[in-house]
Amino acid sequence: ARAYPREHLWQLAARLARRPYSYFAAHDRMARRIVRDFAPPGVLIAIDTGAEALFHAWRGRSRLVLDLSIATAPYRAHVFAAAEASPDHPGVRFHHPGDWELSRYAAELALADLVLCPSEFVRESCRFLGAPE
Repeated sequence: ARAYPREHLWQLAARLARRPYSYFAAHDRMARRIVRDFAPPGVLIAIDTGAEALFHAWRGRSRLVLDLSIATAPYRAHVFAAAEASPDHPGVRFHHPGDWELSRYAAELALADLVLCPSEFVRESCRFLGAPE
């Protein structure tokens, strides 16, 4: 096991600068450290929004498994838009994913050899992006 405690310094710096802390940038920093410190494993299991950089680095050298904990961002945006347009939900507004989140989920899904889905809803979100059954 290896820990990378410096990430707390990034969080502290963001707080002191009164800037938002980017978990996506943190995932990418962690990926660079992992690629630097370890050889590609036979199987790599990574979580959504934290897999893209690792998947790019070890594509073709590891079996890439995406552990998808929540529906993909493009599917959530689709569901949110439909709910907002519904007369059953007048005035309801959802927090839609940003472009960076939309592209990250699409890239991770495209790079993955296998996607673990904890529910039918999550699986449907993969199909929405064109993933094979």
